[in-house]
Amino acid sequence: PGCISPEVKARAEAELAHAAAGLNPDDLGKVGDRLLAHLDPDGQESDHVDRQRQRGITILPQDRQLMSRVRGAMTPELRAKFEVILTAWAAPGMNNPADPDSPTGTIDADGIDAEALAAARGRDLRSAAQRTHDALLALCDYVLAHGGLGAPNRIPAELVITVTDQELAAHAGIALTATGTRIPIGELVRLAAEAVPHLAVFRNHTSEVLYQGRGARCASGTWGRTSSTPSDPACCAGSSW
Repeated sequence: PGCISPEVKARAEAELAHAAAGLNPDDLGKVGDRLLAHLDPDGQESDHVDRQRQRGITILPQDRQLMSRVRGAMTPELRAKFEVILTAWAAPGMNNPADPDSPTGTIDADGIDAEALAAARGRDLRSAAQRTHDALLALCDYVLAHGGLGAPNRIPAELVITVTDQELAAHAGIALTATGTRIPIGELVRLAAEAVPHLAVFRNHTSEVLYQGRGARCASGTWGRTSSTPSDPACCAGSSW
């Protein structure tokens, strides 16, 4: 804990160093737990510095089903704000991807029909954890759709997905995002129907580009003008990416 005096910390570290010389990592961890229990038997010595030191959220690698587990620790401030968001975005009936008639966005937004929401709530069979996931998905869609990642004076951060033409035509296989996330082709097709990601199609598994297009021009302002045909692949010719 941050409030422990430097002298006591030095003694504790010396004890751990001495134990580390003859113990394996698992047993050394038990010694550390015993020391902490001695220094803070009631578990009440933590402060803001300790909590900030432990904060963090890690997205683990994808498993065989392409799912990703999340591990982390939230500060009280983040949890309080996140719970407010979930109250509006993860309410029963809201943002349900399995229900095409489910209202989207926040529950108190203008235009939300009370009767439609009540009907969607009656059809909602999701768990609280699933509603939280779907709320995060809807929030990501909202941020991307409203340009939350880009400023007018720079190239915006956008979703970039690469797939081969054979896999796209067969609706089978795996597409890759620019960050290395694997997305099944079926989910890519559904995603492309709702968003305007960059799309690069390659012949077989070579580097020969068959098509590379954008739904909106993102060249820098130094070019001095904008294209009247933003979807034309040639509008980005000569630029360095």
